[in-house]
Formats: sequence, structure tokens, C-alpha cells
Amino acid sequence: MRIFFALCAMIFTLSVSAQSKKAMKAFENAKRAIQQDDFDLALSELDKAIDSSPDYADAYVLIGDIQLTKNEPKLASDAYLDAVNNGGGQFLNYKLGIAQMNSLQYAEAEISFLSYLDYGKVRPETKKKVVHFLTNCKFGKVAVKNPVPFDPKSVGAGINTLNYQYHPAISIDGKLLVYTQLDNLNGRDDENFYYAVKENDLWSAGRKMEGAINSRYNEGVQSLTASGNYMFYTICERDDSKGSCDIYVAKYLGEGLWSQGRNLGDSINTRAWESQPSLSPDGNTLFFVRGSNMQDKNTDIFFSSRNKEGKWSKAKALSEIINTPFREMSPFIHFDNSTLYFASQGHPGMGDADLFVSRKDENGEWDKPENLGYPINTPFEEFGLVVSSDGKSAFYASDRIVNERRTRNIYEFELPEDKRAKSVAWLKGKVTDEKTGKPLKGSIEIVNLETGLPWVSARANSQGHFFTVLPANTDYALNIEKEGYMFYSANVSLKDQSFDEAFMQKVELSPIEKGSKLVLNNIFFETDSYKLLNRSESELKTLLTFLEANPQVNIRVDGHTDNQGSDAHNATLSKNRAISVREYLMRAGISNSRISTRGFGSSQPISSNKTEEGRKMNRRTEVIIL
Repeated sequence: MRIFFALCAMIFTLSVSAQSKKAMKAFENAKRAIQQDDFDLALSELDKAIDSSPDYADAYVLIGDIQLTKNEPKLASDAYLDAVNNGGGQFLNYKLGIAQMNSLQYAEAEISFLSYLDYGKVRPETKKKVVHFLTNCKFGKVAVKNPVPFDPKSVGAGINTLNYQYHPAISIDGKLLVYTQLDNLNGRDDENFYYAVKENDLWSAGRKMEGAINSRYNEGVQSLTASGNYMFYTICERDDSKGSCDIYVAKYLGEGLWSQGRNLGDSINTRAWESQPSLSPDGNTLFFVRGSNMQDKNTDIFFSSRNKEGKWSKAKALSEIINTPFREMSPFIHFDNSTLYFASQGHPGMGDADLFVSRKDENGEWDKPENLGYPINTPFEEFGLVVSSDGKSAFYASDRIVNERRTRNIYEFELPEDKRAKSVAWLKGKVTDEKTGKPLKGSIEIVNLETGLPWVSARANSQGHFFTVLPANTDYALNIEKEGYMFYSANVSLKDQSFDEAFMQKVELSPIEKGSKLVLNNIFFETDSYKLLNRSESELKTLLTFLEANPQVNIRVDGHTDNQGSDAHNATLSKNRAISVREYLMRAGISNSRISTRGFGSSQPISSNKTEEGRKMNRRTEVIIL
């Protein structure tokens, strides 16, 4: 019955010309066929009606409605045009324009929408939509003539079925796909989480998640943290919900099981509808969608920030650069923490919701969104896009025709180069006591050595584990501190590498005691000089903080070189480099009585001098506790 009323909603407003009894009987037969979902019979009866009365505008309109329902927009536009040409009324140009837009006839749709506006009886809300459609027509004409490379592949029959699959989430290593599936349970729609694992470049069959994560409520629209330990997702109408749908977080328990979701609280969830979360790779910013309800025609993307105590700030809407008076949906913040993908009906596009990308500038502001282009975007709804850690592969849900039925499935494709996010690597490790092996909750700081700006400030968990994501093609300083211990120094170079697995960092902290030694891996000098480079600043500050926090500690700074040059030259150079470090600390307020220096030249290599990598390791600065 719902289909019938939807299809026939416009019929009774048309001015009906005199029709033959035969035509009118066939028309009534068509309506009864629609009630039985027999569209083929309905079309046959409507053909009879038109054969009997060729100017039967109502029959043409109903044909157009049926063809749209059958996903035949070109046939629908032909029928609506016949209705207009046979006196159906100028207002039918609205339906005609939509059908033309859906069949990529953007120039024709533009003419139809302009004719509709000339109708003169257009409600303000409808006029607003039509003006936006005209913007889409201008965009669509250009986009169709300039298609982007696009070769979507189904993620496989083991995942995609005649049920709806949507809102994929991909793990940072690209081996786990989590998605939402719309199941039918005893005649009731029920959203649940499914997952698949990539093995030998193929996805396994989708399996429903077990345990508390799937319940009698609707769950869906999930976001995995970069570490894979937590999942942020939506639950609707649960007893502790603050509105119709709220955002929750669940913890991975191991063995494929997840904890029951915990409501994120009133900083994020309200009496409105909150859904479609996406967590930044550093875990400090949550993006999501809010609207008055699920059917709200003006949903916006919001964000909330988490402080060091783990508290979420009151959510705010993104600026008008991103949000429009129409619907914005399914935000995805990439692992690079600076590229945002989302769906929008408000920015110029192909017709319905299109996929867009926006990048964060050096001031932390989002730039003007870019449409991903045709045929990635179509006149139909595209949404729920996520992108792999290398920025190349994208996964999304699309309304496409499968076995003559429009369904919503998940597809994978390679993004055009200019729409890609930055490639990232990921670093994981464990902090322990060097002597006892006991895990330590060390403070972790990672600094971008090219900019000098901190990238990550975090803490290892109670088991000493830490995980972070780093944009590739950059060098980083990694420092880990714990009260009562020497700090840890490592240089993480991510230039000119590909990343399929995590960088593993075993961190053993030495207690502060006489004889303890630390290599300062992020102290750099000009070639064959003792002049400190600016890239050394973060490491020098860490050393300074260590000495300030431990006023009883005295140190010796040792300089070492490779074997390039004479022994006398290297001895002098290494000594002067150690002195440069001491002078920095003294200028910062550390007493010279606490710092001594030595230069060993090339006499104490820790690697072979036959390779550049070995010589690089030998050129080092060390700190020894006295």
C-alpha cells in the first residue's frame, strides 16, 4: 500500500481531460496492479490506456513513477515529458527534472527546473531545493564530461548480499573490515555488526560479531580506533539513551569479543539524534553527525575534543565551510589526522548525497571541500567512505543495481591521486623496567623533527603498551619519560618507506643510578662541525627537563664520531660537540658544575664504519650519570 500511495500522490492533483471509458478502466486496473506490487502488469494496463487516449497525462505520470521505482530514470523522464506535453501541468517539470538529473541529462534537467520555477506556485522550501538542483545541474554537466578514474570492485559475495551492507570501517593494517548490516528478524529491521578478515588478498565471508556488542537494539555506524582496542558506534532507543540514537564506546576483550557499549555522556549525546562517529588517530577528537531525528533534512557534522583526563568537551558544529543548510553525513577522519572525507547533499554534486574531501591547513582550519568526481559519485546516494592507511584504497557504500534490484553494498576502489590522504605508519611498543621487566606507565612525546612541533603527547597504559599513528615521509623524535628513570630517546625515520606492519619499539628504561648511559638519538650537528642544528631542539629540551626534575643528578656528555678524517681531528670535533650540548644546558640555567664533557673521536664505534648506516650510528652523543 505504501508503494501505491507514493506512486499515486500526484495523480489526483492533475487536471484530467476527458478520457475514454476504456482508458479509464485500464488506468484503474493499473492502480490495482500497483497495490499488488505487479509493476509489469501496471505498465501493460497503462500502455492500453494511452493507446485508447494518447493525451492521458495521468497515465504518463504513473508510468514515470513506476519507472523511477524500477530504477529506470531515463524511461521515467520520457514518460514525464510526455505528461507535460499532453497538458499535465507545468508543475510536473519538478518530477521531470529529477528524473533527467538521475539519468545524467543535466542540461535538460536545468531547463525543466527553470520551467518549474516559472510555474509561480512554488513553496519557499521547494524553491530552495530547486535552486540547489540547478547548482547540481551545472556541476553535473562538467563532471560527466570530465570523469575521474574509477573501477569499483565488490568486496565479495561473502560480504555483499541482498541485505543492505553499509558504513564500513577498516583497520589500520587493512586486514579487518567491520560493517553494519540490516537484517530482518521476525519481520523487524535490525542493524548489526559484521566483520571480515583479509587472507591472501581476499576477504573472508562476513560473520556476525558475537557477545554483547550486538543486542536487541539497533547497533551500527562504527568507527575503530587506530589501535583496534576500542570501537565507537551508535545505539538507538537503549534504556540509557539520552535521545533517539546515541554514541557509545566498547572495548575489545580478545578472542573476537567486545564489551557492552558505554554511553559517552551529555557532552556528546543530547535529546537529538547523534550517529556516525569517527575518531581521530590520536584518540583526542571525535567527529559525528547530529540532527533533530534520523529523517532530519539538515544534519550537520559535529566534533568533540578529549582532554588529558579523558573528559570530552561540549560538542560543536564544524564551520560553514563543511556544513550546509542540507544534510552532511558519515564523516571519516583519516589516519593522517588532517584529511576529512564526508557525504553531503548541500555542496555542488551529482544529485543526491555525494562524497567530498577536505584538508586541514597549517592553522587547523578545514579548506573548501572537493567533490570526489564522477563516476565515484552518481545521481544516487553515496556515503560511508573510509580510506586505507596508505591513502590509496577507499571503501564505501553505494546504492547500485544488483540482479535488477537496487541494494546497498560495500565497494572498494582506488582513489584518484589528488583526492588521497597522506600515507601513514604506525608505531607500537611496550615500556618496561630494564632490570625487572615490570611494565611502566611512561609519558610519551613524539615530535616532528622537520617542524619542531609535537605530534603526540600520551601515556603508556597500565600494561606499558602504547600505540600511535605517524604520517609517513617524515622524521620523528620519540622520547619516553618516567619518574625515577633515565628517559628514552629514539629516532623514527619514515622517509621513502612503505608500511604494511607496525613499527615495533621495545622500550627498556634504566633506573637513575651511577653509570647509567643514554644515547641521545636526536642530537644533530652541521657536517664536520660542532654547530647544533635546529632539529636538536626537542631532544635538548627533554634533557633539560630531566636535569631540572632531578637536581641531584650530575652527568657527563660524551661525543663520538665515525672514522672519516684523522684521529686528532675527530677527537677535537667530538669534544667540541659535547661542549656545545653543555653550553646549551648552561644557557638554560643548569650549573656547569653538574656537567662534564669528553670526546672519544672514532675510538669507540658501536657499528661498522664500512656503511653509511653504521657511520651514522657511530656519530652519536651520549649522557652518563656520574
